[in-house]
This record gives sequence, C-alpha cells and structure tokens, in this order.
Amino acid sequence: PKPGHPQKDIIKALLEQVRTAVWEADIVLFVVDGRLDISHEDELALELVRKSGKPVLLVVNKLDQVEMFQRANDFYALGLGEPYPVSAINGKGSGDLLDALVESIREVNEQQTMLLEDEEADSDQIKVAIVGRPNVGKSTLTNSMVGEQRVITSSIPGTTRDAIDVQVKQGDQDFLLIDTAGIRRRGKVESG
Repeated sequence: PKPGHPQKDIIKALLEQVRTAVWEADIVLFVVDGRLDISHEDELALELVRKSGKPVLLVVNKLDQVEMFQRANDFYALGLGEPYPVSAINGKGSGDLLDALVESIREVNEQQTMLLEDEEADSDQIKVAIVGRPNVGKSTLTNSMVGEQRVITSSIPGTTRDAIDVQVKQGDQDFLLIDTAGIRRRGKVESG
C-alpha cells in the first residue's frame, strides 16, 4: 500500500503499539499459535522483542490436548529458550509457565531493588507485555492469568484493536499486564 493508505497506517500503528509495550515492559510473554508454523508476523514481532533485551518467555498456546505438547519443541528454532506449551482456554500447561514467570519476576525484582538503592527506579510494579500476531490467544492468556474475564475474547482475529492494560495485585506485588493487538500481515488488514 502507498503511504497514507489505511492498511499501511494500521500496520504502522500496530507495530508501534507492540514496540511501546515491549519497551515499557519488564518481562515479555511472546505468544505463538502452537498449531501453526512460525509466520512472517511472528518474525516481525520477534525482531522487536529481541531488540528490547528484556527477559522473554515463549508461550506456545492453543495446544489443547496434552499429546500436542511435543509440538512446542518446534519453536526452539526461534532462539528464545525453552518454549512453554499451554492451552490458555483450559489452563493446561499453565503451571510451568507461571513457575517460569515467577522466577523472571524474582529476577526483575532483584534488579529493581538495586535500582531503587540507586534511586533510578520509579515504580515497583512489574510490567508484563503479552505480544504476538493476532488470534494466538493473547487476550485469553491475559484472562487466564488474571482469573476472570477482563479482556474481550473471540475466535475472530483482530478482536483486540488497542493495547489493553490490566492492573493486578498478587500478594504485595502489583502487576500491569499489557495485552497488545498484535501484528497483522498486510493482506489481512482491512481498510475502513
């Protein structure tokens, strides 16, 4: 599309949304659809995530049958370390993901504590960006982590149009979950 074309403007806005969420986050959950191969959209989002230097957990979602969990091994190729196979819709595999997230949070808290001692940190809130292409289950994962329906979910790609911030308090720790709309392929973005 030509500059100023609605499709190009939407793609640019979505990329900027993901970029902002990742740069503001302390931890990134990079979510992929485990039933599908790695796509160009995954690669675009992955480039933004890698540039951030933030801790990243690779979430391989939509593996609704335990027998499908070995499919997660295919995603080692992304170079993000251990993939965490889950089914956000029914909670399968979420225990290992949450254990890894808690460990990442501990590490971030240690870093923030050192920064607080140097008076450079402005908040003890942990910010978790949830990124990936549309319809991989980012909003369902957000709801699953919060334990209630806070973000609208649908099987229709593109239900989430803007980044949605969800405040959560667990014990003494405050969290901000940033659910992004995701990156769309140019041909999949509708104008108007």
